[in-house]
Amino acid sequence: MKRRTFVRHLVVLSAVRAMGGQAVLNGVMMRGEKSYAVACRRMDNSIDIATFDVPSFAQKFVKIPFLRGVMGLGEAMALGYRALMHSADLSLKDEEAKLKAQEEEDQSTRSHADPTQRTLDFNPLPPPNNFDSLEGEIGSDSQRTMHSVEGGVETQEEEEAKILTKTAVGISVAFSLIFFVALFIVAPLLSSKWVENAFNLSHWQGFIAESVLRLVIFIGYLALVSLIPDIKRVFQYHGAEHKAIAAYENDVVLTPEAAQQFTTAHVRCGTNFLLIVMVMSIIFYAGIAALLPSIPLWGLLLSRILVIPLIAGVSYEIIKAAAPRMSHLWVRVIVRPGLWLQKVTTRPPSNEQCEVSIASLQEVFTPDQSEEVAQRTNIWAPPSWQTI
Repeated sequence: MKRRTFVRHLVVLSAVRAMGGQAVLNGVMMRGEKSYAVACRRMDNSIDIATFDVPSFAQKFVKIPFLRGVMGLGEAMALGYRALMHSADLSLKDEEAKLKAQEEEDQSTRSHADPTQRTLDFNPLPPPNNFDSLEGEIGSDSQRTMHSVEGGVETQEEEEAKILTKTAVGISVAFSLIFFVALFIVAPLLSSKWVENAFNLSHWQGFIAESVLRLVIFIGYLALVSLIPDIKRVFQYHGAEHKAIAAYENDVVLTPEAAQQFTTAHVRCGTNFLLIVMVMSIIFYAGIAALLPSIPLWGLLLSRILVIPLIAGVSYEIIKAAAPRMSHLWVRVIVRPGLWLQKVTTRPPSNEQCEVSIASLQEVFTPDQSEEVAQRTNIWAPPSWQTI
């Protein structure tokens, strides 16, 4: 029995690297070893699941420390944008269907209210929340609507659409990087230099002001974004994503009820990664300040930007090393600030949202993973830092 449990945990741990995802509009994207899936809750309460092939360019660097983090980050941003656009498209279709149903109901109500108007059909339309008759508009009325994986024979229009999608992904990733650099790198540096000159601060006092300002901007940005009503729902799905992955990694059955026993914090979360990037940037930039104390402003800006890939690579290796060692107290102490910060970017999800997250996760399982999960009988996980 012990040997079987040990082998099962080896299977789980071997798949940890490939398991990850992000919240999207009304759903969750999960990335597996060979595919990624986007599961979204539709207005008719069904779960739409679309699966796609995972790009292979980042896999070429998976055994190269530091570089694998940079390439993996680029891949994650590209997949995240595609998943977000897919969920936005489904949300738009639902909204259009809802508006169409509402217009038809209003039209029917006006016809019945006006006795002088002749009507050919006195059968009332279904209420706007009943979307079974609008299957062509928003998808199947079954519990899950499945879409096939990318590949196969494509028409010219599909090829052109794919090219446009890749172009849009590239532009979006580039814009995201520019926004990140401008807000969290350039703005703190320029502001701290202004403060340094205005108050006649020393070189190191200016550096401390820059570091503090960078952290304040980062945390303040997350706090402000979390106040947007639509983002709160996305953050609920972010929590559902973490709970589903925690249930999978802790060897329990994959049900919404079992997933709810875990917290919404996870060590491999992007929020934790970004906080580590902020902290590591202080260390790297302090080294630059010590080695080049009289570097001009343009040199500082250039140095800040050039070391970003190295900072991202180091931060990735820290996350990768910490994830399987969370049983050690000193590791939990180090990553605790990142786990606390996830209280801003996650919200407790409902069982229905956990169901969507689990559906997305199961869709990217390999046959071995599906077989292992199907044999599970444990409902409760032993108390740990992940359990409530």
